[in-house]
Amino acid sequence: MLTNLYIELADRYSDMQVKYSFTFDDRLISQFNIDKEFELKEKEHLPFEEYSVFYDKLFFEYKNEKLGNVTYNFRDD
Repeated sequence: MLTNLYIELADRYSDMQVKYSFTFDDRLISQFNIDKEFELKEKEHLPFEEYSVFYDKLFFEYKNEKLGNVTYNFRDD
């Protein structure tokens, strides 16, 4: 019985990780489009391939910047 409970708990945890990941990605993309609206509009005249490369590069830099922010540091408390 305890084994079944543990397996179910592990499955639910895995599902929550996936849901959190999708939610986080959606928020990150939405915020990126808001924060980088000016830069994106400046380049929207480019052909699709060039715009995609520009968008991907700008998003990669933005994502790394946001993921690098430490919102709370438990070790210093």
